[in-house]
Amino acid sequence: MKNLKVRKTAVVVFFLSFLISVPCFPEEMTPEKSEHPDVIRIALEEYPPLQSPTLKYFGSDCRILTESFESVGIKVIYGWFPWKRCLYYVKNGEWDAAANGSSTPEREKFFWFSEPVSISKTVFFHRKDYSFDWNVLDDLKGHRIGVILGHVYGEAFENIRDELTIDVAGIVPHNNLKKLYAKRIDITPVDLTTCVFMMKTDSKLQKIADSITWHPKPIQSAEWCLMFSKKVEKNKHMLKLFNRGLKILKDDGRCDRYHEEALNGEYGTK
Repeated sequence: MKNLKVRKTAVVVFFLSFLISVPCFPEEMTPEKSEHPDVIRIALEEYPPLQSPTLKYFGSDCRILTESFESVGIKVIYGWFPWKRCLYYVKNGEWDAAANGSSTPEREKFFWFSEPVSISKTVFFHRKDYSFDWNVLDDLKGHRIGVILGHVYGEAFENIRDELTIDVAGIVPHNNLKKLYAKRIDITPVDLTTCVFMMKTDSKLQKIADSITWHPKPIQSAEWCLMFSKKVEKNKHMLKLFNRGLKILKDDGRCDRYHEEALNGEYGTK
């Protein structure tokens, strides 16, 4: 009987996890109709405040994607998955595009990349009462640096990593921000927009946010683009349409405004 209960529990857990990863589609836009010339299906991972199913407009980057396509007559369907699964689906042509990623030689074998939708800037956060300035990487020596497990902060940083005082935390930046406040580390590199959003919206981090600031010089910058599958026949045309629509938003100032709104924590839950 005990083994039967365990099996039933495992089945329920598997079924629930399956439901969480499967997106919902309006009846007229099912996956089987993905070849419709006026519809683009985008697979993406939750990454607030840029993209999340719980935020207004699905986040700032999704707002840019949606309005860029709308300006050229294209409707967008979003599907939320872990990032590796997004890449798998789009690489194999099961979904049309993935949002958003950086171009690499390996990825360029399978994807066409749009003009940049946003730019990710990783900067060093520190306590306001801790004197910190840096210009070259050698300036980081002597500071206790909190990093995230498995995260890479650029080739130059990795080349001198063994010469630095590194403290490795978990897989999210929350722990390092708490360590900053507790004076267990001195600085920590985090994506600027994401970290500011967390400090404005996370109830625990709100309590310590006034004591934390960041250095304006980025340790790493990356252009994030919409990635179109080379296996989807209509995507050469879709890429041109999207870049045209994106230029409209950049020219009229909407892209800059939405990025600023994200940094100010204005993309709260729906």
